[in-house]
Order: sequence, then structure tokens, then C-alpha cells
Amino acid sequence: MPEAAFADVKKKYDDVINAGKTLCPIHSMIIDPDDPIYPGKLSEEDLDEIRDHKAVAFDEPLPSKLHDYLYHYKGATTLSDLNQKIMSRMFHPTDEPDLFRAWETFLQVANIYNYKALNDDFIEDDIEYRVWFFVSKCFASTKVRASSLTNYLIMFYNNNDHEIAFSEVGLCDDGENGTKELYERGLKASKMLKDFFVSLTNTFPNSIRTSRTAAFIISAIQNI
Repeated sequence: MPEAAFADVKKKYDDVINAGKTLCPIHSMIIDPDDPIYPGKLSEEDLDEIRDHKAVAFDEPLPSKLHDYLYHYKGATTLSDLNQKIMSRMFHPTDEPDLFRAWETFLQVANIYNYKALNDDFIEDDIEYRVWFFVSKCFASTKVRASSLTNYLIMFYNNNDHEIAFSEVGLCDDGENGTKELYERGLKASKMLKDFFVSLTNTFPNSIRTSRTAAFIISAIQNI
């Protein structure tokens, strides 16, 4: 970005913060370009530049076998249909790891309803480990490990115990004005991820342009 354009963007950030329309100045460093406070303050071109900067690509085509397996579930409209589709095909966990992981995920999701896991009273750990179990499985083959604290789960590198991600779980979804949206997602997550990043790059300076941190903010069965 040209220096003059950068100065203009910085001034607009300052206007937003000084007008008191944001929760914390941390938003001047880690912002959500889809937040409704920014249109009119920043141009669409600036917001698009923020969205696209080092964005993780999610539009790459799936491997053909995995694609075909996922579409194998098309037309399943009941729990019974889902169970039949799941049991009609099985995969070897080491010879076909991607297909096995997909199959296992469908099985575990179906079992939430097969065993009526959420019909009775449940606690936040049930949401973390029985509904959103895939979060921890994302790191199953890595050096990342997890530690469950009082009210959230911290994930960290096994070497040097550097924190790189966390999850915050709520038992219900209070919508866009709930604490999970406004506080945990809009304020707490930004601050914690910045602290993780600073700690990580202070120890490994050469990783400053490649390090990634992540937050999973969960409200009941929604991941926001």
C-alpha cells in the first residue's frame, strides 16, 4: 500500500476508535473487515485488501475420492438414512486416512443423536468434546496438544509449550449481541491471539511472517 494511502487508512482507524464505536483499540491491530462499524469509514477496496491479505484459501478442490464420498450422503434426510449411509462404506485408518477421518466424523455426529447425548442437561465440556470434537482432531497428527482450563481450552506446541490457539465455549447462542459475539469474539480473542503471536515470534523471530494463531468461539452447536 502506498505511504499516502496507508496514512489515510490509519487516520480512518483513529476516527473509528476516537468516536467510541469500537470496544477496544485492539481493533486497530486485529479487525474483522465484515464488522458493520467499518463501512463508511473504510472503502470497500481497503476492506477487501484486509480480507485478502495472507488469506487462507478454502476453495481448492477436494480430492476426487473424498469428494465422491461426501456426495455419497446426498439424499439422506433422516437419522436412519444417515446411519445406513455410514455403515454402507468403511475405510482403513492408515491406508485411507482422509476417507477414514470423514467416515469417523459422520459416525460421531450421528451418535450424538443416536444416543440422545444432548437431550438431558449438559455442561460446556459436553459441547467441547462431544459436539465440537473435530476441533481437537484437527491437530491429532501434529505436535499440538491441548490443556483444559477453568473456562476454555488452550492448545499449545508440545515443544516449549507455546500457546497457539484456544476455544471458548458457551451453552447457548445469544445471537449477535451476546457475550460470545461481542466480548469473546470481538475483544478477548483478538487480545489473546495477539499475545500468543508476540510470545511465539519473540522466541522464533524468523517465523514472524509464517506463524498462525487460531480461536474457536462456540455457542452451543454454532461455531462463530
